[in-house]
Amino acid sequence: MSRLESLLERAADRPVTTVFVLLITGPLVLAGLSFRQPIALPDALLTELEWVFWLLVYVPVSATRRLLFDPLGLERLFAVPVLGQGLIVLTLGGLYYLVSYLLVYAGRTLLETAEADADGDGR
Repeated sequence: MSRLESLLERAADRPVTTVFVLLITGPLVLAGLSFRQPIALPDALLTELEWVFWLLVYVPVSATRRLLFDPLGLERLFAVPVLGQGLIVLTLGGLYYLVSYLLVYAGRTLLETAEADADGDGR
């Protein structure tokens, strides 16, 4: 068995983890670039990435912060430099894991419903 086959087999066994990795990769790269740029990126590229950053990082973290951290009085934690960045990464991770779980659950439900309907039609 090749490494690729082994990797694909593991991915098929863990669909939530697979979807999570696919969903979180982009936002984590964008968040990492916003914390520190290891390589200098052209200004034109940064301008184009702003709306993607806003959609995939800023809005989810801001909404989660307002719904979860602010009512508990924990909004001050985001002001601490390293802790704030860690909270952003953890918030993104938790939110995107929840989204990946819901996507896999919805997909399974739709497939089971479609299979049940197909079996009920006498096919």
